[in-house]
Amino acid sequence: MEYGLIGAKLGHSYSKIIHEMLCGYHYDLCPLPTEEEARAFLAKRQFKAINVTIPYKKLVMEYCSYIDPRAKAIGAVNTVVNKSGLLYGYNTDYMGFAHLCEAHGVELAGRTVLILGTGGTHNTTSAVARDKGAAKVLTVSRHPDPEKGELSYAEAVSSGAQIVINTTPAGMLCQNTKGAANRPGMAAQQQSTARPRGGMMSAVRRSSRSVTCCSAPRHRSAGAGYRPASAPECGPRAAERCCRGG
Repeated sequence: MEYGLIGAKLGHSYSKIIHEMLCGYHYDLCPLPTEEEARAFLAKRQFKAINVTIPYKKLVMEYCSYIDPRAKAIGAVNTVVNKSGLLYGYNTDYMGFAHLCEAHGVELAGRTVLILGTGGTHNTTSAVARDKGAAKVLTVSRHPDPEKGELSYAEAVSSGAQIVINTTPAGMLCQNTKGAANRPGMAAQQQSTARPRGGMMSAVRRSSRSVTCCSAPRHRSAGAGYRPASAPECGPRAAERCCRGG
């Protein structure tokens, strides 16, 4: 494999369609259901550059000889370049999510931001929110850690959130077509909440506050062919060229 995507489950991914349509190179989807398989794949290093998704964005960092400072600060890598057998790790999710917010007019500055999920993409979206001047960034977990200040979904109902960001797998397979996008009083940018979050979102809506819902772009779920004219070039091949200095 030269270019592709690794993750535990990839049946939801549009990455192959998007990369091959927009970039013109062959792109493979490489599902690795277990950590053992992921480690074996990374140890072999038989690729030029790859994207990484759930749940391996932290694990791949162990195999990188160099990690971009932003990726290191975030604690997650989603793009890995193989340079003469040494792996270089980057986080292009930061640029992607920042662009998504800007493209859809989501103002994070001065807002209370509620992030669903605690994985690697949570760290990325949290970094974007803080860098854009969010007044408060809250985290919601099914198993909240009080020492980290995490909230339960029940507690999130009264959090005062103005922007909700979904970084969980919920909604990835489009099970719920009557999500936040179809509820009055909400400006939805992409599929975000699914049934497990429905009660919370209904309660937020009833509170008569203006709430924006958006989902992180880690699964490239905007659909085949979607790329705003001003979108940054962030694919694995682009990262490979940057690594070569060309």
